[in-house]
Amino acid sequence: GGKNANVHVLRSALIAAGLIGVSMGTDLIKQSSWKTIMIETIKLLKNKQCFSLAKKVLEQLHIHGRCFTVANSLEFIAHVLGVGFNSSTSGGKRNSQVTELSQPRKSSAVGGNNIEVVGWLAESIGRERKME
Repeated sequence: GGKNANVHVLRSALIAAGLIGVSMGTDLIKQSSWKTIMIETIKLLKNKQCFSLAKKVLEQLHIHGRCFTVANSLEFIAHVLGVGFNSSTSGGKRNSQVTELSQPRKSSAVGGNNIEVVGWLAESIGRERKME
C-alpha cells in the first residue's frame, strides 16, 4: 500500500485477501506472503479511505477464517506501530537469547496515526477473549 496507490486497487486487494483468507483458514499463515498481507492490511487501518474495509477484512480473517491470533501476529503489529522486538544474545552465550523492546523506528512506512491500529488491536483482543 504505497502512498500513491489507487484507492480502488487497494479496496479490491483487501476484498480479495479477505475472501482468500477465509477460504484458506489457518493455512493462510503458512504461506510466504502472509507477513506482507498482514502488515499491509494493518497499515491500511491508518488510511482514511480504506480504514473501514481494512478493519472488516481483518475481522473476517480473525473470526471467520481463524487465520490468525493476536499472539501469532504481534511481530507484525509491532512493526506497524513502529516498535520492534530484537533478539540478541546475552553475555556471549550462544544458546541463551533475550528478547527486548527496541526503540521506536522513525520511518514513514510505519509513521502516521496509530490510534486506529491500537483500537483495532483492543477489539481483536476482546474478540479472542470471548472465543475462548
